[in-house]
Amino acid sequence: MAGDESKEVSLLCEHFQAAIQLLEGTMEGVTPEQAHWVPPGTANPISANYAHVVVGQDLLVNGRLRDGTPLFARTWAGRTGLSELPPR
Repeated sequence: MAGDESKEVSLLCEHFQAAIQLLEGTMEGVTPEQAHWVPPGTANPISANYAHVVVGQDLLVNGRLRDGTPLFARTWAGRTGLSELPPR
């Protein structure tokens, strides 16, 4: 049983690493001006979507999987640069 759990944790870590690489690859070459540009209509700036992904991962890993406090509410509280954080 412990071996299966270890494999599941390892697989989950691989998926998170792949998602981070995909996100970082997508952001490569994006300037701060492009990241913060507010498109017309209801779309969000790239930076808001990026923050959503990062905070979501933090909430899932540290808040749910580890049953603890996410970094954005602990170590990085008040220093994320986000105007609004998601509710816990």
